[in-house]
Amino acid sequence: MWTPQLVPRLGYCDRNCTLCGQVCPSQAIKALTLDEKKHLALGKARFNRNACIPWVGWARFRDGLDEWEDANCAVCEEVCPIPTKAIRFNTFKGKLNGEEIEIRRPYLEEDLCTGCGFCEKVCPVEGSAVKGGPVPGGKAKVEDAPQAATSIGELFPKVIGEWRLSKKPFIYPAANLDEYINGAAPSYQSYNLKFVAVAAYVHEGNKKEIRADIWEFADSDDACGVFFKDTIEVPRVKGIGTLAAAIETTCWVWKGEYWLWLQPGRRSASAEETQAIAGAMADALPVKDAEPPKLLSLLPEESRVPLTFMFLHEPINFNEVYYIGEENIFVLNEKTNVAAARYRSDKGEYHFAVIEYPTPAEAAAGASGFEAHLKKSCKPQPPAGPINVWKQDDGAHFIFARSRRYLLAAFSAADLEAARKTLAAAMKKLGERGSCGRTSQPCAIAQSSPICAATIILIARLPASVTAAATSPATPRHRWPGWGVSLR
Repeated sequence: MWTPQLVPRLGYCDRNCTLCGQVCPSQAIKALTLDEKKHLALGKARFNRNACIPWVGWARFRDGLDEWEDANCAVCEEVCPIPTKAIRFNTFKGKLNGEEIEIRRPYLEEDLCTGCGFCEKVCPVEGSAVKGGPVPGGKAKVEDAPQAATSIGELFPKVIGEWRLSKKPFIYPAANLDEYINGAAPSYQSYNLKFVAVAAYVHEGNKKEIRADIWEFADSDDACGVFFKDTIEVPRVKGIGTLAAAIETTCWVWKGEYWLWLQPGRRSASAEETQAIAGAMADALPVKDAEPPKLLSLLPEESRVPLTFMFLHEPINFNEVYYIGEENIFVLNEKTNVAAARYRSDKGEYHFAVIEYPTPAEAAAGASGFEAHLKKSCKPQPPAGPINVWKQDDGAHFIFARSRRYLLAAFSAADLEAARKTLAAAMKKLGERGSCGRTSQPCAIAQSSPICAATIILIARLPASVTAAATSPATPRHRWPGWGVSLR
């Protein structure tokens, strides 16, 4: 009858405390090191969905409602002491009376739970909607998160004019991004994402709300790549961060290793208010403006459709350039870099891309993969010098050449002459760099041939006639300091 028990409603087991084992005279409570304790599970939390506020709110919405009251509660997740959180959220989004609602329903990563009882201690539901169950000899998986997970949440200014940060930001490590944007997470995770911090600002007077995200990436190139990915042909906004774009009350900002995404909350703010918050958040970031990925400088300015830059690494995002489905025909991976944009002529639009590989062998594998893909639907045509030509039954042409670490690609071009001009301009840019890749030695192939030995050129949906043409790129209207790429 005197066996000690943990009663979480009275007090929880502190993750960094081992005193009970140290003072127990009979060792009925085993003395453990702090590391041993972190691998031990006293029990496992269990949610009572008939009492948990978000789960009850979701059930009420599912059964039909006339009016909506916010049913979100995150107390258990906020206090969970596991660095990467044993309590996480499954986010449901719906509409009621034309208004979007979001319900963050908690669930348990059982392998990580140590049964400390902290969630049960603080649960606001009478009697608690989460309780622990015993698991004798239970184990707990230790999954420590990098320390930066805390600091990113501190990047939000607490007060911006009459706007205040409404609550502590939610932090999502990259591995858990699907809890926030289920289904779309892989396309962002491929950009070396580190963390996402989600918060909201509320106006002190009219209670308008602006939802604000800060996304942190491993480097500025990837943050810029995500900005370009989500803002194709979106009008730019001057004076916010390094680059900013906005549609109505949604705003995107890139600055250094950070990407900001602001959108309306339950009571929508104006575009001016959203952009003012975005500007203040960008100014508060502890980084300076950075240059866009230098690979973009190889994309010619002439005939390029404004605001269509793309920068990516892996196949999941390459489908926006040339649809390859789940087949990785270009052998792309996290170490490859791809710069792309759309181009326009009188006969239509086409994509042009530059693919940079770590080694010549990988570039050769990418070219071989593409050629194998062409053999399924195209017939080889007489080559034009170093250029190989393939033709589909519908008249579409694919033209390519390859060498060393680079692949250059143009797709869906109805105008062969325009595509050849783009290709020639890109080759000239490679020649002006004076090297094939990152070496300082002159590129002999670039000096002797219009097709650099560090490239593969692909041109799709072209007329049967092929006319060689080369022009120097037009002078861009707006150049980026440092290496002269137009960001239009």
